Amino acid sequence: MKKAIMLVMALAAIAGLSIPAAAGAEPYPGAQPTEIDQDWIQQALRIDLFEIKSGELAAKQAGNPQVAQLGAMLAREHAVAFAEDRTVAKEIGATVPTDPAPAMKSALQRLGEAKGAAFDKAYTEGEIEGHLEAIKAAEAEIAQGSDPTAVAAAAMNLEMYEAHLEAVRDVR
Repeated sequence: MKKAIMLVMALAAIAGLSIPAAAGAEPYPGAQPTEIDQDWIQQALRIDLFEIKSGELAAKQAGNPQVAQLGAMLAREHAVAFAEDRTVAKEIGATVPTDPAPAMKSALQRLGEAKGAAFDKAYTEGEIEGHLEAIKAAEAEIAQGSDPTAVAAAAMNLEMYEAHLEAVRDVR
């Protein structure tokens, strides 16, 4: 049911309708992106940048071939998401970050120092924690965002984050 609601929201946003308009109500006149929308898309872009870099590390430094494959897949999918999220950011007037957040940079540095089984453990634990946080952020944007494009991007990212969380748990 939750996915169906998000699909309707995403389709409404893609069609250029606000959620009330999709439900048959009057659209919000002059709905503009808010700071919530802009903050969320910047966070999503930073997550994408982190996932690209950490996934590339996993492909090189993992001890378990499944972790290496997982990292490569996450890097690829987040590269695609970054391109899509960057377009949304530009549409809503948000600055596009060029680096992950400082805490993410520290995590990348720690991961860069690990190899083999130690890397696998740190990477998969971090991926679970990070994707749970990303899911919460996307859900918050869906619930509180005002820009239909940003809300639709959050719905699409939420689906990706949930799939990635399941993939990490399967490998772990």
